[in-house]
Amino acid sequence: MFESQSLTPAAKPHLKKEWGKLSRRAHGGELNLGKRKEFRPLDRRKWLHLILKSTQARGKHSMLTPANRIFVAKLIEAKSKRFGIKVQALANVGNHLHLKLRFDSKFKFQNFLRSITALIARFVTGARKGKPFGKFWDALAHTRVIKTGREEL
Repeated sequence: MFESQSLTPAAKPHLKKEWGKLSRRAHGGELNLGKRKEFRPLDRRKWLHLILKSTQARGKHSMLTPANRIFVAKLIEAKSKRFGIKVQALANVGNHLHLKLRFDSKFKFQNFLRSITALIARFVTGARKGKPFGKFWDALAHTRVIKTGREEL
């Protein structure tokens, strides 16, 4: 949209202000490394795009191995029912997961996120008491509020 148009000096502050609004629809992941903690922007009426990344998820620890793929899908289905989360789409890419979801309560969403990340990491790595694996997830879960149909694509 802006590639073909040259921005006037008067338009640049407006564009910067709009970009600031856009960036606060997202939270976590590598966006907030080294930055002060802020609240996670959530909107119960809008869809949320959630990304969970792990560089450790390769080879036998990949989430695409047959046993891990089935476990991840069943776990997300069970936990979404338990916490009242509506999951519209799930994409398992092997080393990261994409979820499109909606929720009623921030508290329930936090518990959903906490439980699935812990259980997936424990199952995939085989970690248990007396046999630790270490850090599995790269950073905080990245979330983004989807405001328009264009963002959804």
